[in-house]
Amino acid sequence: VLVTPSVRFEKGQVLFKVDDRAIRAQLAEANASIREARAAIKEAQTAQETAKQQLDLSRGLDAPAAVSRSEVIQAEGAFNAAASRLEVSNARLLAAQARASSAQTDLARLTVRAPIAGEILAVNIRPGEYVSPQGNSSQPFIQMGQTTPLHVRIDVDENEAPRVEIGSMAIVSPRGAAEQQVKARFVRAEPLIVPKRQLTNSAAERVDVRVLQLIYALPDADQFRVGQQVDAFIPAAQDAASQESADK
Repeated sequence: VLVTPSVRFEKGQVLFKVDDRAIRAQLAEANASIREARAAIKEAQTAQETAKQQLDLSRGLDAPAAVSRSEVIQAEGAFNAAASRLEVSNARLLAAQARASSAQTDLARLTVRAPIAGEILAVNIRPGEYVSPQGNSSQPFIQMGQTTPLHVRIDVDENEAPRVEIGSMAIVSPRGAAEQQVKARFVRAEPLIVPKRQLTNSAAERVDVRVLQLIYALPDADQFRVGQQVDAFIPAAQDAASQESADK
């Protein structure tokens, strides 16, 4: 394991490596098969050329008594056999190259690299532990993310969603520290209304509703951490009557 939490990383940087001895052995075996198939191809090509020369010589003789019909048939059989061996050797070469390519792919997958640039949030594996492609637990091996800037996902109950002023700034504060308020910049509203999952444990809270999720970008502030719950205040949209009254 080559990374630790809170470390910044670049795209393509190695995060951890899995034991690759078995795959390297398969790759070495496939490469040996490639060399064997190429040697067999050269041997078959030489045999084919020799058989072709012998066959051409047998067919080119003017005196029928100089070569028998059986010798011509043997020459033809030797030529055809050499051609068949060449075809089989080429097929074996392709199969060995396919095995080598598959082993190289598996070998590359055993070195896990970062798909994005960002920050390591959690490392849930240790050197020497067993890992499998399907995963050995419900949590990811390494959690990472882009934390500059931090974003907050605000859930708005569907019965309150029509009152929200989409695009306005939001006042955000850490849970339990209402005095530490910052202004968050609106990023987008998710197009899909989803069931409510984040609970505030309030006695008046309804859980049988769906929510509109709004994404806001937080300014650089030390009081916010990834995964932290926050409280947010979003201005309500003014209706036409209220706007007309305000203009008067």
